Amino acid sequence: MESTSTIQMLLKSIREAIFNGLDLLNLDSISKKSARNLVVKKKVRHLHQGDIVVPPGCSKLNPTLHEELMTIMKEFCASDETLAASVSCDNYSLLSFHIDRPKMCNLVLNEIATRGTRYGFHDVSSGKMVSVHTIKLRRKSSLMDMRLAVVKGHTAKLLEANGYTVMCDELETDEFEESKKTSSEGSPEEAEKETSSSLDPSSKNTSPSRQFYFSKILSVLSNEVTATSNVSVCSASESSEQSGQLKRTKTFPANFVCKDGENVSLDLQEVIESKNLQRGKEGYDTNLRFVDVIQAKKPTQVLEESLRILDKISSYPQIEHHFMHIVPHGAAFTGQQIILILDSLVETDLSQSQMVIGPITVQEASSSSPLSAQDFYKSRISQFQEASEMRSAIGSEGCSNDDVKTLTDASIKIDILGNACSSPLSLENTASGRGAESRLGAFILYNAARLFTLLQRFDQAVIDGKYPPLPPVDQIDWTLLREEEDWELVYVYLAAFPDVVSQAVECVCPEKGKLSAKIHTHKVTNFLVSFCKCLSAHYSRYHILTDGEAHLLPLMYARLHMMKAAHQVLLNSFHLIGIKALSYV
Repeated sequence: MESTSTIQMLLKSIREAIFNGLDLLNLDSISKKSARNLVVKKKVRHLHQGDIVVPPGCSKLNPTLHEELMTIMKEFCASDETLAASVSCDNYSLLSFHIDRPKMCNLVLNEIATRGTRYGFHDVSSGKMVSVHTIKLRRKSSLMDMRLAVVKGHTAKLLEANGYTVMCDELETDEFEESKKTSSEGSPEEAEKETSSSLDPSSKNTSPSRQFYFSKILSVLSNEVTATSNVSVCSASESSEQSGQLKRTKTFPANFVCKDGENVSLDLQEVIESKNLQRGKEGYDTNLRFVDVIQAKKPTQVLEESLRILDKISSYPQIEHHFMHIVPHGAAFTGQQIILILDSLVETDLSQSQMVIGPITVQEASSSSPLSAQDFYKSRISQFQEASEMRSAIGSEGCSNDDVKTLTDASIKIDILGNACSSPLSLENTASGRGAESRLGAFILYNAARLFTLLQRFDQAVIDGKYPPLPPVDQIDWTLLREEEDWELVYVYLAAFPDVVSQAVECVCPEKGKLSAKIHTHKVTNFLVSFCKCLSAHYSRYHILTDGEAHLLPLMYARLHMMKAAHQVLLNSFHLIGIKALSYV
């Protein structure tokens, strides 16, 4: 969805002003064509040289035309309707715009104070409902289950923040907590009993929709209106030796074929061709042929998973759904089979997409064997418990068990969401007592707690009569924020947060025929890490609370509002990631 942040509106207005200025120049056809390719970019470094630039290679203007364009842009910056205060040029830019910093600070911090917990999030609904779920084909918990739970929870929060109505099969917290518990694999007999009982009318897992669709597929076995055809079942995943005489239905459900009166398969190739679906990049695997849905008159795992998803459709028959399937890399092929089964069972067009999650491993210096999710969590929490005990031993206040759990959860989630979800992830499991306090999760929570303590100290000082109350944002003199570090916090981070949230959701519903959803689950986390590093450096360099002298209060108030806004952005980021803030350092 398109962002309407202060920065995006400013970039748009500058771009339009440049294009309007180019239209006034006497350009030849070649210059006009190259000028239309110019790029307006927001800078994040060396802001004293300009906040927004047009790179020099974007347009080929001779010195005379460039000077005329500069004159037009200076008139644009002189207008009260823009945040651009001045424009210049150097060897590194065709145009370099400087923003009116006091005006920008007032706008951004006012918006954060007004919107609070909704800052950075869309209030207008997109009108789309997205069902987010993970493919479940096994019972045992693993590191991949932990990664899936974290990514799924973050994806759901990102979609909600961008105006989507989101449904999940289970609460993300429950799935993450479940991934940390020890679970048993279960015998094949137990797994088979569990699968078949879900379609038993007496089972608590049954539903009318499952019974309906399963009965339809079973009708293939007894359907009298069939035509016998010699169809060779050629699939890398299914034995070609067993291919033979199959019976193909002429009525619903189409593309289902039966053999020997007990087994039913779905012709995936026909489904793809009949619905004009794309193969290859961003589409379906070229090796998809047939998939078994019934074996010995019992549902296979892929059919069971498909029927579980179909329960959502029957629960909300009047609402258009988009189904986002989050699958581990090892189950991407199976996930596509499930998607095509759903397409075949539902008579109307079903909007679906797939997001593939890369593999996850844990490096442990003391062992060459892979670590389970439960062992990894126990190792992490023991590190924080040991660090807490060491703090208590030297006279500092240790952490409660709940706070240790909060630190551990934050540490794991930040690590998991630190890189692109489609990429392989390797986590380091350091020895006990090493590295616990240097982990990014603890560092981020520490910065949030430090800001909370700062604001709490100020509020208490107001009660004690040391300071007057904090004035409203509109009454602050923002010209006092002269340091580059102040401007970097406001411009690069506070003002940019809505864009980070918006850009994290690139594609939910792919073009017709395509399959891949594009959710950048690493963007908020990477923003948060960089933000906290900048925030920590600023906090260490500048002493915010003064001794109470009247001439120092205006600057203190300006920086307090900035820190208050920074704390709110941290809390909003925590909400998206699914971690809790600590109230003390």
